[in-house]
Amino acid sequence: MVSSNAAIGPANEQAADVHNDDMRRAIEASLSMTNEMTIDTYDELPLEQRVRQGDCPVTLRPTQASRVCAALITHGLFFVPQVRYWISLYRPLPPQIDESEDEPIEILPPQEGIAYVVWSLVETFVNMDLARTTELNVDRALDAFDATLWSGAGEQPGDVAYHFYNKLAWAVETAMLEDLDRDKDTRLFHFRYGLSDTDAPTGPLDKRSDMSVVKVAVRGTPDANDLLSCLSLELSPIGDTGHHQVIFQPSEVVAFQLVRDGMLPSGSNHERRTFAFPNHVYLDQFLQENAKLASDKRRLQRELYAQVDELKERRRHLNWNEGRNVLNDLRSSIHYYENIAEHNDDETRKAHLQDMATKLQAILVRVEREIRILDDQIAKAQISAASVYDCPELQKHRYDLRVVLVHDGLYGRSHLYSYVKQRDKWWKIVDYSTLEVSEETVLHDPIGLHLNAGPFFLIYSRAIPEESLRPDWPENVKNSVKHNNALFFSSLPPEVANDIEDPNSPPTSPMAYAVEDPELEGEPMDLSN
Repeated sequence: MVSSNAAIGPANEQAADVHNDDMRRAIEASLSMTNEMTIDTYDELPLEQRVRQGDCPVTLRPTQASRVCAALITHGLFFVPQVRYWISLYRPLPPQIDESEDEPIEILPPQEGIAYVVWSLVETFVNMDLARTTELNVDRALDAFDATLWSGAGEQPGDVAYHFYNKLAWAVETAMLEDLDRDKDTRLFHFRYGLSDTDAPTGPLDKRSDMSVVKVAVRGTPDANDLLSCLSLELSPIGDTGHHQVIFQPSEVVAFQLVRDGMLPSGSNHERRTFAFPNHVYLDQFLQENAKLASDKRRLQRELYAQVDELKERRRHLNWNEGRNVLNDLRSSIHYYENIAEHNDDETRKAHLQDMATKLQAILVRVEREIRILDDQIAKAQISAASVYDCPELQKHRYDLRVVLVHDGLYGRSHLYSYVKQRDKWWKIVDYSTLEVSEETVLHDPIGLHLNAGPFFLIYSRAIPEESLRPDWPENVKNSVKHNNALFFSSLPPEVANDIEDPNSPPTSPMAYAVEDPELEGEPMDLSN
């Protein structure tokens, strides 16, 4: 299902001046008379540069730039431990077995329907885990997924990600419910939601009451520029009417699309800041079982934020008068009376100037003291408001950040990239290149800030030790990948091949599942230059 064309290299797009860099790139793009699709080429590197080093992530590359968003979603799901584990357990349902037959029944991979979608994901993930090349061509897998296309610069990649993720999640969840021997109450992608004053819906998956992606409106205002604040507005609107959205049954994975359609334009009377999202979130405040406690906490938080606003207004009145900075004016006046005003050895005038300076100094000290007191009160109220949900009752369902998809604001395969977490390391994935980065880089990437872009899709999953869910890949697919590794190594120059250690060889004994796919059993890798 996946073939290999590998390359790896540095990919760091930090800029000293984010605003100027964004605007420069936007102008260059708008002046270009060349069709973006023609200049956005699918480049390949020499074979010796496609050798995977250690546990560096394998990248997934589509031939067409219009499919890069779907490829990044597919790639990111591999790094969600729960998804990787449950996908590894999937096997196509066997045909009815005639017990009178002595020969074992070979089970062929499915070629259509939801089973084909999920099996294609199995094959893709096994390659991502065991292949010793740095990149995989993912065209055939995306064909199986009927991948949603990113049509051009006028379409937000977040909408593409939303539709493709929903489609893929629904197929996987449906197949798991039908084919896997698992607890039917365990939901991988879809959480069940509804109004807090109604009973939880019952029955199987239902698109009217089950959701895998939460759309989060990002306005960029100071009071709603972080995930939890915006999510609270989405699922629990302000106002204690009793009619707000709650989660009845949480899922193992939850995704968020960050929608910037309603953001204030750049240049408005506020400073644009990067949208804040944490490395983990607790969803307990949105669960139906905690509706009463969460409502009380929300009321307290609103009161604290109202107190902050009142204190900030008092501070503003102290520090500003008719558009002038009071502290600066006081300091300037004191400097004038002490250092500039002439007294011409007139003792009376000299005493008057000194008296004025002393009185103004006393006023300055008093105002500064009051401002410090207000600043301290504001800081304490903000800390209290931010930590209002920090209680054991609302910290039982922790979800860790696994994947971040980012758009720099322009169109093309190199203008979308992702961050994925693998064994406590964060990696930046741009087309075929990978780069290990810090968590600070992931959480505060400023790219696209002034082009109404930036992070647009987040995937979280329940907090678990990553190694606690070890995948159990089908043996036949594992052996096929190992065989392909050997073919790849044999195509390398001897001086390169001799230095390679393959931790996944030799093949183990195959299981009952047969593979009749020439791209898996024969020579699936395109090793030509």
